[in-house]
Amino acid sequence: MTVGSWLPIFKTLSIIYLIMGLICFYLNLSVIEYKFEYTDCLRDLEPQQQNIPKILHCKDVIDKNPGSICRCQILVYMNPIPKNVYIYYGMEFYYQNYMPYVNSIDSLQLCGQQLISDDCSSKNNVTLPIVPCGMTANSMFNDTFELKKRILARDQHGKIKRYLYPISIIRKNISWRYMERYQNPIVPANESLEYAFRGTTKPKNWPKPIYELDLDDPTNNGFQNEAFINWMQISPFSSFRKAYGYIDHRVNSSFTSNGLQAGYYLLLINY
Repeated sequence: MTVGSWLPIFKTLSIIYLIMGLICFYLNLSVIEYKFEYTDCLRDLEPQQQNIPKILHCKDVIDKNPGSICRCQILVYMNPIPKNVYIYYGMEFYYQNYMPYVNSIDSLQLCGQQLISDDCSSKNNVTLPIVPCGMTANSMFNDTFELKKRILARDQHGKIKRYLYPISIIRKNISWRYMERYQNPIVPANESLEYAFRGTTKPKNWPKPIYELDLDDPTNNGFQNEAFINWMQISPFSSFRKAYGYIDHRVNSSFTSNGLQAGYYLLLINY
């Protein structure tokens, strides 16, 4: 074939890719996005905690008390967002592709074949095997979010009061399942998932063990928890986003059935 015979093919492919690019660009413009930075969010003290020496920022609370939970809140205003509404968390300057970090993942453990990992027990000098093992699992993102809409309504006495309407967030169907890679160990009949993980201990930075990631849904618990699966998928970039959940539009409510209404929302964060 000559150079001239390739020109029609090249032009045709160029037009196709140009059209695809324009379509993607148009769809991207139609996306409504709100981004809320909460690294420096202020600690939300309960009334009984007012006399406690104040550490204003949650990041400082965590630095001084590793493993503790700091609650903060952000009041935000949002214009209408049509469904479906998804929630992501993002991190910057976090290098998941650091080689020792990646190599710490124990694939045999994650597929439920072998819970005991010699590497973890020897490095951490513990008597029980750590499940899940490795730096990647130990650093799992565990902040939780609650979203509430601020509304004004009259009470039984006719006075206008401010109320907070909770917005339901679904934390399932947010990942590629990778079922062959993430499998819980076999659970004997009439036993719980906790039994399958007996004789193990949780990672140091985890607030709860692997078998308590989702007690409300057995299919989304343990190694098969989708938030856990999302975290374990290594990002090649230092700045990335991962799916946290999405708004439950099945609820028969004027606030969420067709998306999110315009108005003020309170974002509650367990840091």
